[in-house]
Amino acid sequence: MMGIPLPAGVQATAEHIVECAGKTARLNTERGDVAHWAAAVNLLLDQERFAAAHYAVGQLRVPFPDAEFVNNLTVVLENLPAQASLTPFFDDPTREIQIAKRQNADTVVLLFCGGGTYRLGMPLNAFHRWGGQMHAHLIYLRDFRDEFFLDGVGAIGGGLGRTLEFLRHAVDELGARRILCYGFSVGGFAALHYGLLLHSERVLALGAPVNLQPGANLFLRWARAARRLHKNHPGLSLDMVQHYRAAPTPPRVTLMYGEDNWDDRLHAERMRGCAFAGLRPVAKFAGHNPVIELIRRGEFQPVLQEFCRV
Repeated sequence: MMGIPLPAGVQATAEHIVECAGKTARLNTERGDVAHWAAAVNLLLDQERFAAAHYAVGQLRVPFPDAEFVNNLTVVLENLPAQASLTPFFDDPTREIQIAKRQNADTVVLLFCGGGTYRLGMPLNAFHRWGGQMHAHLIYLRDFRDEFFLDGVGAIGGGLGRTLEFLRHAVDELGARRILCYGFSVGGFAALHYGLLLHSERVLALGAPVNLQPGANLFLRWARAARRLHKNHPGLSLDMVQHYRAAPTPPRVTLMYGEDNWDDRLHAERMRGCAFAGLRPVAKFAGHNPVIELIRRGEFQPVLQEFCRV
């Protein structure tokens, strides 16, 4: 199954950026609107053309000073670590499952992408500069059907049961003894779900919903998705808090979210008081993507190191 098709002209705009960066020339910002430029810059990141992407966001600050993608990618690119060569990876954005092996690692981290853009708060090639420093095998997962991974990964086929079987086999093949689950937004819900089903040791969920029952989301951003999932999966409980409370030995959970983001804080606080859960609000932050804010504050790599620590 393919990922998001590129809008018309995006590849040409990406090449225009590369050409202008090579000549230090001004971009022709009349080529498209904010969404068009965002797609072009993200394409460069998918291709690991980081220098050209950095040049672009620097140029685009003037015509689009309030564009979220410009501000976010500026933070990412100005703080990008050196290549994490110990865990080689180059993202293919058309693939739903990709495995990056780390020599002599005994841990596997399952990384569940968010919906819509199928990324981890940033393009995966950029994320891997941080994630690839964890002493672990990494399994990157997307769900192009936007079912919050409830029906497994489409490329594997056979529904949730077959995907769980595939992942267990992959962990065995890698010779790992620990499973960790990480997810952003939609992927954070999936990390909680799969973390319980796969008996993972820890779950790190950022900006994640924890209960997708329709009644729990009447006035929240997740309301439409909750109704759709409830309709598509009748009889399936979508309340991870309930499932975790009922489990004899649930994974240790860390929920990170913007302290001033009402929806994300409300969801996280549904696990407040649970012995297995730790809530870590990002102070004075109202956005939905705490990853970017953690990078801005120089805290993202320590968060990953703590998450992966034995």
